[in-house]
Amino acid sequence: MKKSFTLVELLFVIIILGIIGAISAQIIAKIFEQYIFTRTINELETKTELVLTQIAKRLSYRIKPTTIARDLDNPTDIKSLSDANSSYEILEWIEYAHDSFRGLYSNIDSNSSIFYPGWSGFIDLDSNETNKTQVKTPGSKLTIARDIIYKKSQNKIDLNVTNNGCAIIFKEIPTDYDVVNSYGWNRGYDSNSSLAKDVFEVHSISDDVLKFDGSNANSPKTVYEQYYLTYGAKAIVPDLSKKTLYLYYDYMPWRGEKYSDGKKAKLIENVTLFKFKQADKVIRMKLCIYKKITNDFNISFCKEKVVY
Repeated sequence: MKKSFTLVELLFVIIILGIIGAISAQIIAKIFEQYIFTRTINELETKTELVLTQIAKRLSYRIKPTTIARDLDNPTDIKSLSDANSSYEILEWIEYAHDSFRGLYSNIDSNSSIFYPGWSGFIDLDSNETNKTQVKTPGSKLTIARDIIYKKSQNKIDLNVTNNGCAIIFKEIPTDYDVVNSYGWNRGYDSNSSLAKDVFEVHSISDDVLKFDGSNANSPKTVYEQYYLTYGAKAIVPDLSKKTLYLYYDYMPWRGEKYSDGKKAKLIENVTLFKFKQADKVIRMKLCIYKKITNDFNISFCKEKVVY
């Protein structure tokens, strides 16, 4: 005699299968949710690491005393980085001409090469070619520096030409150092601001002599032994309305140019926080970004980096 399931037995089977199906669906949903979360976190971590590394690389070429923090809403409010608090959103600095400092290599034979720096960073204070109108910089090959700067500036800045915009900043910090007036940070925002008193525009008159431009730069009261050659500044600026972080570059604050007068490049979008702080000689940066998963759900990630 053939047996069959009763209605009660069928109901029990259906209920059990429903329970198993519901549990399985929850497990699969959890696995998928974890996959989305992990993939998104990895993506955000990669992006923040890449951007912070780019900023850190550029900051490694900063002339340290020139580094400032600026208020986004009140751009004339600036502080030296060591004195700034978390309310300052813009990070700015003058960058030395690192590509022309490195210069180039000349191969002598297959086994050796000679490194020719474009500018050495040293001044011969005992030379009769060093005075308050010009300086002799031994070890420099300024023709190399000129060629590199000319190409890097897209043929706009020529070190051989007077009033080209190139300038030197002495490594020695003057006793009357003033964050506002030393480097001209507010000249573009305040017409009454004085000339940058610690930035001296120069041009080359030989392979190892730089001459001060005179009328477009303060003549240095004292010539020091070490210097940086520069032709531009950089700024990291958040756009709060667009939640985007930008890099501004190729502008000269000592000539009254603001960061907005320079070139602009987008670093990253979906930014919720960019903060920086200097402790002693170390700069700590924090960057937070997010990714929208659904209309009411975002995943956020924050990362910090230290620059010496």
